[in-house]
Order: sequence, then structure tokens, then C-alpha cells
Amino acid sequence: HVGPHMDCMGFYALDGTWAFGYPRYAQQGVHPENIHYMYRGGLNERWIIVLGEAAVAAKQGVLMTESDNGDTPVGLAWDSAQDGAWVRDIAMRAVIPEEQREQPRGDVVSKTEFDAMARRAMIAESKIEALESDLHTSSMLADEMEKSAEDCLKGREETIQLLGQSTESNSANYAKIAKLESEIEALSIDNANYREKLRNIEYEKTLDVLKMLALPAISILIIVVIGVRACTTSGTTSNTNTNRKNDASIRANKKNDDNR
Repeated sequence: HVGPHMDCMGFYALDGTWAFGYPRYAQQGVHPENIHYMYRGGLNERWIIVLGEAAVAAKQGVLMTESDNGDTPVGLAWDSAQDGAWVRDIAMRAVIPEEQREQPRGDVVSKTEFDAMARRAMIAESKIEALESDLHTSSMLADEMEKSAEDCLKGREETIQLLGQSTESNSANYAKIAKLESEIEALSIDNANYREKLRNIEYEKTLDVLKMLALPAISILIIVVIGVRACTTSGTTSNTNTNRKNDASIRANKKNDDNR
């Protein structure tokens, strides 16, 4: 085939990729930048040929079959894009190479089987999209969890720093408290000694007062004792004189009696 779409001609083989729920064919033996892809645009849609991977999703075809009949494009007529319109090209056909016509082909299936495979592929793609969405959500959650973990680690480090500062402050406070307790203990000892001295001073003052009070009492006692002794001596002398007079009177009376 010659013409504006001559570069679309060539051998196409399954490349193991699916497009819109159907297996995709890739042009063989050309430069990677010039590869054309042939695939079905979806259920009940036509076969299409596009240039490059970017045009696959957009369905920017340069060639398209006249109908959507057939599990493969073999035997279908093709239209080509010319000046914004689709023009029938009767010289263009998709055929199976002669060396492969008599060989059993595992990739050729009936329309029913092919449509069932397409539906399963579409379901699989929807599941893949759901899994990708879940993966995206999980990735976001993982990022949030990682950020939370980083925040926790940062908070832990800050807490450790604060604890270290608090420990240093507590150590300084404990040292101050120990020093104050030592000073209090020293003051208590000094206070005890001072009180002991005060007790000794008060005791000595008390003794001095007692001594001062005791001297007059002793003097009075001595005077009283002396006075009592003097009275006793005078009484004894008086009694002795009286007794002597009585004895003299008795003797005189007795003498008178005798004279009579």
C-alpha cells in the first residue's frame, strides 16, 4: 500500500497490553518513536490504529474500520483520516500471514469468548482503578502517619531536653536544699549551745540571789540563838539564887525550932 498512511503498514503482534478492555497489537520492526498501535476502542466500538502511546487513551486514530464486527480486524474495510474526514480506502486490508494461517492460534477466539474476556478485563481494570485509589489513600495515610511519627519523635526529643534541663535544675535545687539543711543544722547546734549558756547564767544568778537572801537569815538565826542562850543563862542564875535563899530560910527556921 502506498499513500499518506504507508507508515501504518506492517506486521502487528500482541504486545501483552490491554486497551479499553481489549488486547492491543503493536507494529513490529519500526523505531520505538514510530510505533503504531492497533486496538478496539471498547465494547461495540471499531478497531483503530494510532501513532504512539500518548494517542492510545485519546483514541486519536489515523485509521479506523468501517464497523465493529469481528473479534479481529481481519476482513474488515478501513477508513483513513484525510483533511478532517474519514475516507474509505479499498486497498487496505488486515490479513493473517500465510505461514500462520494453518497454525492453531491461541490468540484467536470467538466473538462471545472475546467479549467475555473484554468484560472481565473491564472489571479487572475497574478493580485496578479501585486498588489504585485505595493505594493512593493508603499512601496519603502512610504519609500522615509518618509525619505524626516525626512529630512524636520531635516531641520526644523536646521532652527529653526539658527533662534534662529539669534534672539539672532539680540537682541545683537539691544542692541548695542540702546546703540550707546543713546551715539549719549548724544554727540548731549554735542555738542549743546558746540555750545551754543561758541556763548556766540563769543558774549562777539564782545562786547569787540565794546567797544574798541566805546571809540575813543566818544573821537573824544567830541573834535568836544568842538571845535564847542569854535568857536561859539568866533564868538559871535567878533560880539558883532563889534556891539558895530558900535553903538559908529553911536552915534559919530549923535553928529557931531547935532553940525552942
